[in-house]
Amino acid sequence: MKKTVISLLLFLTYAGLNCFSQREPACACNPAVTILNMTGKKLIYSELSINVLYDNSILILDGVSGKYYKIKSGVQKGPLSEEDPEIAPFINQAVVPEDYNQLYATYKEYIIKNGDKYQIKIKGTVYGPYFGINDFYVTRSGEKFLAMVSEKEPFAMKVEKINQKINNATTEQEKQELQAQHMILIQEEIASGGDVLNNNKMVSNVPGAVFNPESLPFFNSQAKYDEIVKAGYDENNQFAIFTLSDKKMISLKPEHLMLGQDVFIRSTNTGYAIYGNGTMTFSDGTSKSELFNPYLTKEDGKIFLTYMYYSPAKNSIMQCKLPF
Repeated sequence: MKKTVISLLLFLTYAGLNCFSQREPACACNPAVTILNMTGKKLIYSELSINVLYDNSILILDGVSGKYYKIKSGVQKGPLSEEDPEIAPFINQAVVPEDYNQLYATYKEYIIKNGDKYQIKIKGTVYGPYFGINDFYVTRSGEKFLAMVSEKEPFAMKVEKINQKINNATTEQEKQELQAQHMILIQEEIASGGDVLNNNKMVSNVPGAVFNPESLPFFNSQAKYDEIVKAGYDENNQFAIFTLSDKKMISLKPEHLMLGQDVFIRSTNTGYAIYGNGTMTFSDGTSKSELFNPYLTKEDGKIFLTYMYYSPAKNSIMQCKLPF
């Protein structure tokens, strides 16, 4: 799958749960929403892998049958095969066509392929064309996006085109002229230093977004609901989360940085949560354990941090939500 898939088997190992215990995990809540009831479906929870997709749908893989279930807004589809159009874009194929583009396959709703170039269409506005889209981020609402694009034709693409012409040359003179062009192209690439950053431009519909290629920031569209943020170091060399216009939202405590990679920022920018190895640690020092797949949602105008857990008593994947 495009994102890292959390294996429930590994998770339960971390959590130290006994597969035959009816004890509810420490993170259980009441009321909780049933995501998937496995009773009668011949599913074994320790053989499931679960991934929350960018559009809030949930993709579940049954490791025994190799079949998938997709759940969105409470509606379940499945079992589905990996060839199904709803599933295929999110699977890391072992063998793919030469022209396969993972971003294009996953975000067909936003990325348009036109010949050998790409365009981005969002909220009725078209951006591009571009020779390549190297990274793409979109908020869960589908309102905001950020992409790293190549406006110039990549060196490899230029070489490939010349090689095709050389192979198709009908005369020796034509072949020599093309080979000369090939050498000039290589010399120009060497002279420019082959700096990929010079051909890496940020495109976004977020007002005031800035990009400094030398700082190499880490972008994230999941850390704060309906926002795209970037992570880096502030003026005090402390790890922090920034808006795309370089305004600092919040700094992270050094002791929290090793607890996980998934960071979630409160809507008020007054706190955060970090998830790793089945445990959610909050900036106030509290934590919740034996959970997986946290992500931010919005209901009735309010932001929630949701997470899932396995309920042995109900033989179901459950979901809790915390005001956030």
